[in-house]
Amino acid sequence: AATLDAALLLALPDLGELAVGHGADIVVTTANPLADIRHARAIDAVVFRGEALTRAHLNRMGRAAQP
Repeated sequence: AATLDAALLLALPDLGELAVGHGADIVVTTANPLADIRHARAIDAVVFRGEALTRAHLNRMGRAAQP
């Protein structure tokens, strides 16, 4: 609701909800961050610009970014 309300307030009707035809970047966690904000770090997957990135993808990206 917070995401949808913010998008509507900013007059961005294609953002703020998961729906066909809408752009969606989303983070999937293994635990509920509303129950404990530390759970926001328990990232299982990310959908970014329509590309699904699993935990394995994210780990590889993190290793590649390190010097």
